[in-house]
Amino acid sequence: MTNFQLTVYTLWQTVDNYSLRYIEITISHYKRSQAAKSNLAFYLEILFSFI
Repeated sequence: MTNFQLTVYTLWQTVDNYSLRYIEITISHYKRSQAAKSNLAFYLEILFSFI
């Protein structure tokens, strides 16, 4: 491998790691917001059952 190829490879690995991390974070945020929404719906149902 030449120096240039090595640099490109390293950059690609870094970008790859960042995008994987970003995807993981996005998925966990999405799951958390979905869970929050279902919790909210659950609490609203309880609230309306008392009214």
